[in-house]
Amino acid sequence: MRTRLHRALIGGATLAALVAMWALTAAPASASAWGGAYTPGRYIPIGVPGFTNSTLAFNVNEFGVVTGLYSPTPPLPSSGLVGFVEMGGRYTSIADPALPAGTNIGLFNVTFSGEVLGGYTPPDGVSYALSDVNGKLTTLYDPNADYTDSTPFGGPGTSVWGSSMTGEITGYYPDKTASHTNHGFVYADGHWRTVDCPDGHGYVGSALFYVGDYGREMLALCWTANFATFDSYIYTPDRTFSSAPANFTQLPTPPGPYAANGEYQYNFVNDFGLAGGDEVVANPKPSNGCGETVQDAFVYENGQFTTIPPRAGLCIA
Repeated sequence: MRTRLHRALIGGATLAALVAMWALTAAPASASAWGGAYTPGRYIPIGVPGFTNSTLAFNVNEFGVVTGLYSPTPPLPSSGLVGFVEMGGRYTSIADPALPAGTNIGLFNVTFSGEVLGGYTPPDGVSYALSDVNGKLTTLYDPNADYTDSTPFGGPGTSVWGSSMTGEITGYYPDKTASHTNHGFVYADGHWRTVDCPDGHGYVGSALFYVGDYGREMLALCWTANFATFDSYIYTPDRTFSSAPANFTQLPTPPGPYAANGEYQYNFVNDFGLAGGDEVVANPKPSNGCGETVQDAFVYENGQFTTIPPRAGLCIA
């Protein structure tokens, strides 16, 4: 499975394309390439106005609040990638001049109380979680994490990849052992909980990549040595956020033409068993003009896959 999104924020990679979010409208269904019925949708471009080179939207919650990051052009002297919140066409940028110059900030959700949750990575590559309340940024970091050495999966520190409207933050961290094993984490109610993938599969690393708006379901990524196997699960936490196998439901490989080669990636879940992602659909892999291979998005729900092709001229990411 591809892990380009993980490295985009951690490594501070330059984003090359405008990423569009879309909303499905009540239009007549048509047959998809290999899944269920696809309802043609309305694409809504998300781009911070003014001096934006590119915009990446991480999340849109059920109230239509969009969160993510953008690459300003020209670059701001005190920051790298800048976090943003969009609601009703109004964009709010979040950056902290106290952070080192060139720091990348990504935002993932807004809580019911108005707290903005996300993460940031300074130029040294060490990642942290952040909370923004009325413009005051607070750094959050998992005490179990190693903050010095990188791993094959990503950089050191507390790497955030999701947050909910109820205040949970999810992601992963490398531990302080010699092997710097990756573990998933949940931060909730002021406490850090480690969540590891289920035993019995030979997994050597874990991450919690995404969380539904209400924190009821989370996307767990699990991999074996040298990334020979990369599996995705819906993790349904109990009150203690235990790693019991009963809390994990494995997501199937999409039936697309090249998914068996690992050319796909689950990117999100909601709180009701729906998951989605993207996969390569052309081989050999011609460029689609956006620096990526040709891809479709997909949604998996109730045992059925549905493809969502990109609008002409746009990329699926």
